[in-house]
Amino acid sequence: MQRAEMRIANRREQMGQVATMVEEFGARCAIPGSIVNDLNVVLDEMLINTISYGYPEGQQAEIVVRLSFDAGRVEAEIEDDASAFNPLEAAPSGLGLSLRERKVGGVGILFVRNLMDEVAYSRVDGRNHLRLVKHLPAT
Repeated sequence: MQRAEMRIANRREQMGQVATMVEEFGARCAIPGSIVNDLNVVLDEMLINTISYGYPEGQQAEIVVRLSFDAGRVEAEIEDDASAFNPLEAAPSGLGLSLRERKVGGVGILFVRNLMDEVAYSRVDGRNHLRLVKHLPAT
């Protein structure tokens, strides 16, 4: 099993480091580029929401991003101490509306659900754990 872990501050400018880690991990494990791209999209979406909405203004915190690869599946986990929020309980907003009528936000989790094969959330000891799994196509 291959693993990687990174700890970032809860600041948007740190997110580029996560993308670099995902790219390097994908190359090291020979993960197809399309799956690396999917991971980067979902991690970017979930991290931006955590950073933007999970902490009071100015609060400094650390977010942990873990990757693992084994037996034809890649798993990403985000762990943080932001406000409790289960993204799987959030209903996409305004999907039946035109772009002009739709409120900003609410479709990110739809991207995550569509791009990943498994998505799981838990809250343990005051920390959010979001697990994202993508299965590699059989070769």
